[in-house]
Amino acid sequence: MQWNNSGNLYIGYSKDLVRRMAEHTKEAPCTLLYYEAYCSEESARTREQKLKQYGSAWNGLKKRL
Repeated sequence: MQWNNSGNLYIGYSKDLVRRMAEHTKEAPCTLLYYEAYCSEESARTREQKLKQYGSAWNGLKKRL
């Protein structure tokens, strides 16, 4: 999860966090706020989908942050 200077929140999945952050920073400065690591791609994609639905998973994450 990251914020860019425009105030937009980005939630996404990547196999290579360092590369993905570099790509986002080229577009506009951004700040990494939070990340989670998973053992399988399937688990990571499932979590991404739940967060993007802005339901209980999203609310639980906001409480932790």
